[in-house]
Amino acid sequence: MKILRKDQLQIGVQLLVIVLLIRYGLFKTLGLEVALTDFEFILFIVSFGFIYTGGLLLFAILRQEKHPEKNIVKNIDRAYYTYLGLNSIGIGISFFLANEIGNVGYFGFFIGLAALLYLYITQWIKIPLLSNIIFACIAAYPIFTGIILDLVPKIEMQNPIYPYIDLFTILFSYSILSTLLFFIKTLVLDLKHIDDDRYHNKKTLATMHGTEKGAIRTSYLIFIPILMILFFVLQYYNKLQIFSIYCLVAIALPLLYSFFQLNKAKEIKQFNTSNNILNAIIWLAIISIVFLFFNIKYYVAS
Repeated sequence: MKILRKDQLQIGVQLLVIVLLIRYGLFKTLGLEVALTDFEFILFIVSFGFIYTGGLLLFAILRQEKHPEKNIVKNIDRAYYTYLGLNSIGIGISFFLANEIGNVGYFGFFIGLAALLYLYITQWIKIPLLSNIIFACIAAYPIFTGIILDLVPKIEMQNPIYPYIDLFTILFSYSILSTLLFFIKTLVLDLKHIDDDRYHNKKTLATMHGTEKGAIRTSYLIFIPILMILFFVLQYYNKLQIFSIYCLVAIALPLLYSFFQLNKAKEIKQFNTSNNILNAIIWLAIISIVFLFFNIKYYVAS
């Protein structure tokens, strides 16, 4: 799987916007009690930043070891110490946050991310399909963790737990949808960068089976998030009409369009278009958080 720097940057920005919108555009604006203070939430983001930066550095180190002729990392030994330092700081901050919440076990989520990144970069990145799945999970990891750290401690304290548990279920579904979209995006990027992957003898589904067959297979995966949205609408339409209609019009319909576009794609230019469409859909999915807020406010008021 080949992810360019601009794609990495865009995914990072998308994740940051999602986490901020859920926290400040939903939880805080609705007046819900959350477990993390604003300062602790900043530390939460910083902790993830250190761990992800460590992962990127490890990737650069391994590339340098594989291609000694390139000037990717100047001092490998120092880079390894920096990698350990970045992870130590990130996990150390997470231990402080977990202790502040009142459950030290929560910092296991951050240790899990560091371990997942290490295994992905050193081993799983070489395995077709599995590398795509793991990357999508790593990308969506802060969404799951942010929701759990902010809401779960309050859910445990509430009696009754409504409306926390209902909102938690909705956001958990949203996290799964985000993971699916990132997963499909990685497969499209493999199709887009097939020539470069072949040049570096990198195995992906695209290099193994070709672009035409890969495009058709990937296009049918788009029906999974579409069906998920339809199931969600059937379950929550009576309570969240505005949000449900937005999801159908702004996410499900563009996904259906992307299916037809990708299903017929054969050239790199067409795969680049598919990638741009998916990026737009991900941004539309991010904006849906705003519609969820207004719909909840309207539902409560009525």
